[in-house]
Formats: sequence, structure tokens, C-alpha cells
Amino acid sequence: MQNPPDVYADGVSVGVGPFGYTVIFLRSEAKVGTGQQAVTNEIVSIVRMSRELVSTLRTSLETSLAAEPPPVGHELETAPE
Repeated sequence: MQNPPDVYADGVSVGVGPFGYTVIFLRSEAKVGTGQQAVTNEIVSIVRMSRELVSTLRTSLETSLAAEPPPVGHELETAPE
């Protein structure tokens, strides 16, 4: 298996449909123009997933956010494959 892409995102959009969820990760970029600053968003990843996976992801994120942040350089645990 190839290495998955490593992307950075600072925005997210979630869509809900009859067959699951679509999570779109975005990266914003400030554009300086005629005296006004505009922000454009670039889609860096689109992930489609089932309701069950979204529920698991939510629980994982809530648990991670409630915990103490790991020290710098500490590797986060990932789910086994």
C-alpha cells in the first residue's frame, strides 16, 4: 500500500446525505488585492464516511480534546489497521 497523503487543513465543511457523510478539509490563503484582504479556500481533501465512522470520530476527537495535550514531539496513538 502506498503512503497516504499528508495534508494540512485549517477549515472543514460537513455534508450529510442519505448514505453517509462527506467531510471536506480546506486550507485558507489570504489574498492581498486592491486595499482589501480576501481569503480563498482550497480543498485539500474530501473524505466520505458512514454514520458509524463519524460517530467513532466524534468520540475520539472529544476524548482527545478533553485530555492533556501531549508534549512536543510525542507521537499520537492511532487505531490499529
